[in-house]
Amino acid sequence: MVLAFVIGGFSGEKSPLGEAGQWAPLLVLAAIAMWTVTRGASYRLDAANRQAVVVGVAICASSMIGAFIASDEASAIYTVLMLLVWLVIALMGGRISLDRMLASFALAAIILVWSFLALSYDDFLVRLQLSAVGLAPESRYGGPFEIHPNLLGHIMGASAGVMFWYATSVYGLRRWFTIVSCGVALAMCLAASSRGGLVASTAAVGVTYLLTAIEDRRRRTHVVIAIFAIAGAVLIFVPETLDALSNMLDLTSKDRGLADSGLSGRTELWDAAIARFGSISAPIVWGGGFRNRWLNENIVDNSYIVILMETGAVGLVLWIGRILQILKRSISSIFRAARPVDLAVTSHLLFSLAEGVVNRQLLAIGNPASLLTIMIVILYVPIRARSDEARPIDSQSR
Repeated sequence: MVLAFVIGGFSGEKSPLGEAGQWAPLLVLAAIAMWTVTRGASYRLDAANRQAVVVGVAICASSMIGAFIASDEASAIYTVLMLLVWLVIALMGGRISLDRMLASFALAAIILVWSFLALSYDDFLVRLQLSAVGLAPESRYGGPFEIHPNLLGHIMGASAGVMFWYATSVYGLRRWFTIVSCGVALAMCLAASSRGGLVASTAAVGVTYLLTAIEDRRRRTHVVIAIFAIAGAVLIFVPETLDALSNMLDLTSKDRGLADSGLSGRTELWDAAIARFGSISAPIVWGGGFRNRWLNENIVDNSYIVILMETGAVGLVLWIGRILQILKRSISSIFRAARPVDLAVTSHLLFSLAEGVVNRQLLAIGNPASLLTIMIVILYVPIRARSDEARPIDSQSR
């Protein structure tokens, strides 16, 4: 899976490797599933896992209804592929636990970050420096194979969060190397001017960290006070920091700012998409099918609107409801025993939900970060007793 996640990290449509990267994780999943069956391994699912499978089938059925009514063959094929991926991941649950999947993703993220750096070091540095004065849309970093900057930000933002919590389960040089890799991933988000990936990742890790200190109120209070004290000191003694931050995040840019750009033109497409709700090609109940024709021609960067257009209210409620259910369980497990796997799950789901406001990757299978979200939804099992104490991500078992 490590290799599959690495190749999947090159996902995109601007190079042959990028196109191949979209399929690599899926092919590896299929191979693992075949190996599981041929080895005669048990693939009984917990009740929580079975519920996730039912949710996946219902979401795909809702999409297929829309694809059938619209006679959208490409959407129907994607829906079948989505269902197969869902079932294959569930099948793998009998052999590979979620904690090992998270460890694989973290290791793949480390490899991916340094591969990007090795292959496009000069370009990365130039675009990172340009971010200090604001990046033009065409100057955003896309990695060595020119992945779309928003997709790169999605992958690197998710990678940073998982790497951070993976670092808490390893020691010595491995821990520090992982933390440095996490910082490089965030720097790549900045070079790509992926504000959603950068802000969502850091906020998700921060919120998750505070959750780990929730029982120690004094510690939590001290952390919050320290954050505000440092921020206040910076603003008082280095007032130009605000201008620099505004430039780095393009907050006042005419094309990509927050005031007059319509969130980089997103709101116009949001309005156009919402105006289609209830039509024959995008009925509000079941949707118009995954990656339907209209969405292929109009890139709507809002996962909630996209899921509603693809699978209707049925799919949106089921998918978001399932994520919130897993999130509730992982947070509850953190309060009982802060395992790295629960911390990584909580952080990743918070990241995905937050970034979904400006990104369309909350329910997708074409990149490793989105695939990890589906794996979490299907494979996550909460702790059952206090005795299941915190252990490294890559040494826990289900």
